[in-house]
Amino acid sequence: MNPQEQDAILRMLQDDIAGEHAAIMQYMQHVWRMGDAGGDIPCEVQEIARDEMRHFRWLCEVVVDLGSDPTIERDIIYVNGSPPADLMLLDIDAEDRAIAQYVEHERNIDDRRINRVINRILVDERAHREKFRGYAAAFGVDPDAPTPRPSVGPFSGQRATAAEAQQQAAASPEEVGPFGAGGGHLNNEVVYVQPHHPPSNLQLPPGHDKLVAALNSDIGKEYTTVLQYLFQSFVHKNDRLGTELQVDLAQWHMKHWGWMAERISDLGGEVTLNHEDIDRTRDAAYVIRTDIQHQRDLAEHYATEQQTIDDEETRAIMARIEAHDRYQAWQLENMLERLEEASGTANPYPAEPKSPPAPPPPPAPPVPRFTVGSLFGRKQDE
Repeated sequence: MNPQEQDAILRMLQDDIAGEHAAIMQYMQHVWRMGDAGGDIPCEVQEIARDEMRHFRWLCEVVVDLGSDPTIERDIIYVNGSPPADLMLLDIDAEDRAIAQYVEHERNIDDRRINRVINRILVDERAHREKFRGYAAAFGVDPDAPTPRPSVGPFSGQRATAAEAQQQAAASPEEVGPFGAGGGHLNNEVVYVQPHHPPSNLQLPPGHDKLVAALNSDIGKEYTTVLQYLFQSFVHKNDRLGTELQVDLAQWHMKHWGWMAERISDLGGEVTLNHEDIDRTRDAAYVIRTDIQHQRDLAEHYATEQQTIDDEETRAIMARIEAHDRYQAWQLENMLERLEEASGTANPYPAEPKSPPAPPPPPAPPVPRFTVGSLFGRKQDE
């Protein structure tokens, strides 16, 4: 294809990625909002969100194959406080827009491989639409009932931030920094149905407001971390960095934010989904070193936060996440060590010491002290 055709295809694919990203977040918000309502319906919606995660990955890999970076922008998320039937109507709208957009893109893209991916996604989106229609009926509402603003939401083409901001970050990642350091220009917009209240008007029991705010701040850290690791997996998909560890790390951090979101819902709070920009550097050694430091920083953050939280269940969540982060730092340290050995250079980022070195026994003269990398266990039950 010529450069003009490739640019047009990339614009369409980036729009699709932004739509899938928003669909994932909207559907997960709706799962948390439904709580126990509808029996198995929240679990079914969560499974649909997992399908959208797969679509997101496939599209990002196609964009990388075309020589570009996948966007981390998302379309606006459209949510509702209650009743659950309204959530299903909003999700029907999202699937209708997704199907229309993919059909149009398939018509305008003359590339068999890309259209095969789009065709595969369309199979799922059509099935999702019928499922959401069934869920709406199960909640006692007409699936064809109008929503207040059906043109807003996933696949509406209304990005939460300008493309120029992402291009600037890609050109100068040092000005943004990994994991949002120095960033913060992304707008993560969410539209709420009126008269249902936005989070600013939410009344929580005494003490819960601070806890919910802390958990939402941590969800932002985990959300950004997931996007960072997914991006790294996309651009390093042909080596072990992308095919194994980065995907595994992203999945665990997604679990972390899910645990915190569920706790917020249990407390009667509102889950917010704000993320910062990411580092788009592709140098493998730099990426791993940065990831190691990030995992260490997260572990220390959660260790400190546990001391300031009175809620026992939240402390248990933090303790588990801290253990995961320390183990993940160790995994990355091992990977960096092998990478440095393969390249013939010394490891400039040593592992954390397992314990303080023992003093030399008297009266022998002092002996050299050595440290070894820490080894932390990881639970495997989930």
